[in-house]
Amino acid sequence: MAITNTARLASCDFNEIYQFMAEQSGDIIWLYDFSVDRYIYASPSVERFRGFTQEEIKQQHLLDALTPEDQEKAKKQIAERLERINSGDTSARFGISEYEQICKDGSTIMTEVMSTFIVDNEGKLAGIVGVARDITERKRFESEHKKLQEQLIKAGKMDSIGRIAGGIAHTFNNKLQTIMSSAELLDNSAADPEQKQFLNVIQTSIHECSKLTNQLLTLAKKQAVMPKVVNGNELIAQQLEQYHTQDCPASITFNPEPHLWPFRIDPAQFDNMLESLLRNSFEALQDGGTITITTKNIPASHDHPQDICAIEVADSGCGIPPHLLKQVCEPFFSTKPGAKGLGLSMVNGIIEQNNGHMTIESRQDNGTICRIFLPRSIEPGSRNRKETGIFPSSNRKATVLLVDDDSAIRHLTRIFLEKSGFNVLEAESGEKALGIAGSYPEYIDVLLTDMIMPGMNGRQLAEATAELLPGIKILYMSGYSSNILTDSEAKATPEVNFLAKPFSRELLATTMLGILG
Repeated sequence: MAITNTARLASCDFNEIYQFMAEQSGDIIWLYDFSVDRYIYASPSVERFRGFTQEEIKQQHLLDALTPEDQEKAKKQIAERLERINSGDTSARFGISEYEQICKDGSTIMTEVMSTFIVDNEGKLAGIVGVARDITERKRFESEHKKLQEQLIKAGKMDSIGRIAGGIAHTFNNKLQTIMSSAELLDNSAADPEQKQFLNVIQTSIHECSKLTNQLLTLAKKQAVMPKVVNGNELIAQQLEQYHTQDCPASITFNPEPHLWPFRIDPAQFDNMLESLLRNSFEALQDGGTITITTKNIPASHDHPQDICAIEVADSGCGIPPHLLKQVCEPFFSTKPGAKGLGLSMVNGIIEQNNGHMTIESRQDNGTICRIFLPRSIEPGSRNRKETGIFPSSNRKATVLLVDDDSAIRHLTRIFLEKSGFNVLEAESGEKALGIAGSYPEYIDVLLTDMIMPGMNGRQLAEATAELLPGIKILYMSGYSSNILTDSEAKATPEVNFLAKPFSRELLATTMLGILG
């Protein structure tokens, strides 16, 4: 009898339990028998990944699943492992390889295959037990990252890196916005738990990709930022709260300056900066150790005519070899396999973007000290409040003029706005948007426009619309924009706001309601 309720597992025999596990697995579990030279079992996941039914798989030979190139690769690997087994190396029974497999419709997927050889008393291969996992998306993102890395390394200079990173980030974030919006709308309507699980994987991947593009923008000093006067001690204390609720690989000590001067920075940037420094320290403390965070005020002197707020992150880890110390802040430099090499270069970019500087002191096997120096702000500080995460509801029937040259983003953003209770007028260009604004001079409350568009760009459209409709609220959106946030006039105008792509429906609605008061 099939198991339909996990509560029955305790009363089932092992055969039923094994069947239940195989049928519920997201990976393909398979068994090949060389006595009949056929697959004798493949779990139901094979149909979802490759399109073949379980019965169809049983008619296939071992290498039928692979592309011709990978068939030759598999033959060599099988022969090498058998030779090692017959030489007494029993560990060769187990192996992990990556293969490109053919689907029923002719397409291919990349898989990671973990296999165990079943060898008879004569040393001959009797069968193989395997587990195959679809890693197509992972390999695609790795390939894109590798191409991006190669492009940026060839560029050679930071200004070239900035131009490339900005263009890539804008394109990537626009595509991520479309994927995120679609996934969120599907998630809201999906009733099947399995579908929700897959949508959650998509949304998690989007956030990870967004972090990567934001690191690139920070490196190029083109990340959209919302700086404010903050209390550094409060930001650090909030960041450290998460390490009290999870297993922490090190002992963390915080020594705050009792009356630390305020400084100006985007709180999200500060969190990313501190997280990156802590991550580096954790990796240096493989066998445990201590991390000490210290803040202090440094009064102005003949060496620096301005009051300085200093933040020090020190660890007792393995340290950095002297010959590598000068390279650690270079983009894409890393000694860790699989790392992107953007950590310290991102930190350095954030600090320079906020008119500060960083020093690194390290001795091999004797720890590392990173010191960050940021200018004191004379503006009154503000407490850094955490978002509640509660989705706002609105009865307001304000009208938004939505402008974006990307039709998919425009369509999905319109759905977001309408579901949040707004009326929407839309245009695919600045010129058409001005025509609509002229037709409804007393009807439009907010202009929501992309920054980078063919012809009239978002900034030009906003200026023209503000002349036509005095008092209209402006909300820019873009994969990145340094212009709006570095221009003093834009900063001084309370009606001007910015939303970085990709954004969620909740963030869009919250921002809109904040603009409208």
